[in-house]
Amino acid sequence: MSDLNAPPTDTSMHDRLRVSDKRTAAIRQNVVDEALRLFLARGFEAVSMTELAEAAGISRRTLFRYFATKDDIVFQSVDALEGAFMRTMLKSGDGPHDPVQRLKWAYLALIEKEELSGDAARIKTRLIFDTPALARRMHQGLDTWQREFATILAEQAGVEGDAAFQIHAQVTAVSTLYTTAFRRWADDDRNSLREWVMLAFAALG
Repeated sequence: MSDLNAPPTDTSMHDRLRVSDKRTAAIRQNVVDEALRLFLARGFEAVSMTELAEAAGISRRTLFRYFATKDDIVFQSVDALEGAFMRTMLKSGDGPHDPVQRLKWAYLALIEKEELSGDAARIKTRLIFDTPALARRMHQGLDTWQREFATILAEQAGVEGDAAFQIHAQVTAVSTLYTTAFRRWADDDRNSLREWVMLAFAALG
């Protein structure tokens, strides 16, 4: 006969945490989906956090447990998709060893993701670029990514000092071209996202 008062086993605790993580991820994704729907329909500035909580079917207090601001709702979803993917690719044992080519390779792999190149991604990109507060946050986030990616690539190359600075400058150039191509794709669908990015990268030779 089992002891109902006995502490949970490691396995049951692990299962509970896994369920909790899935529930948290589901709540966060629902908030993001509802927020983007409202932002696109009415404009970013016109939608309040209270309305977002109601649309997502949660309390305002619960919403603030997951997202401190409306900006966070947009950009935490971006980092969860793009940032996590890029970190994984750059830290993997695959791909070119040259820092510039490796970063290009990772970006090109990123745009092959269906979530990034579909109509929803284009709409979200327009929302970000056309909303001043979101555009500022995007550039701040890009600066953070550039420093992080440069650090990863410099460590892989085993360099520091001037050589590490050169890698950082190269990362800045490649990332800026990628962002420029992304904006062009959002406004002009004559080329695919990959084609716009390839055109941009060609500027580096």
